[in-house]
Amino acid sequence: MSTDQPSPGASTADPANSPPPLQPPGIKQTFRDAWRVIVELWWRFFDWLAVVSWKTLLIVYALCLIPAAMLNRPNPYFLFIFVSAIVKVVAGGKRRAELTARQAT
Repeated sequence: MSTDQPSPGASTADPANSPPPLQPPGIKQTFRDAWRVIVELWWRFFDWLAVVSWKTLLIVYALCLIPAAMLNRPNPYFLFIFVSAIVKVVAGGKRRAELTARQAT
């Protein structure tokens, strides 16, 4: 008994027209993906700083002091305080400007 239809397991596609096999991403693509994640996390941190109160930020500073003291690494801790305080001021100003523009329209 002969049929014109191929069996389900048989491949009738022309090998010359088939898509190339999937390959793992290269190192450049991995770095691009990692960079996108870093940028996304930065902007989330920036937006969080725009809305968080100074009181909450001081609590975060105090909680970050614990591992800084345990690891005896005060420099990254103070760098975090300095950078996040500057970003807080900038992000807060940006947020106020956005709210003012939204109210004006």
